[in-house]
Amino acid sequence: MQKSFLSVGIATFLLCPLLYGQSDGRLRSERSDPGENRSTGLSELAKENLNHVAASSVQIRDVLLKDAGLLVELKRWVAKETADNGQVVEDSNLTDEAIFERLDHDVVFRSVATRLVQRYG
Repeated sequence: MQKSFLSVGIATFLLCPLLYGQSDGRLRSERSDPGENRSTGLSELAKENLNHVAASSVQIRDVLLKDAGLLVELKRWVAKETADNGQVVEDSNLTDEAIFERLDHDVVFRSVATRLVQRYG
């Protein structure tokens, strides 16, 4: 009897870090996409409205120019978005100028960039 309790205790001790590692990875992957709107309890209208909440393109540009890593992460998001739409990304869409131009004209993209800057900047 005592041997089985010991076996269960050892098994639990060995499996807990593995289970924690899996859940931690899942949480990291859920946080990895700045384009995702994490307001799961909101109506579709509220989610759509939140996609229009953004900093100005000038504010975002200033942050991106200071942190090249954030700019690269935003380009990675563009490449992923393009692939998700079944297209191949063109190099011209990943230039700094193309990113800044899109920030000026696309409020939903600016909202994604704002969330990215909030998360990492």
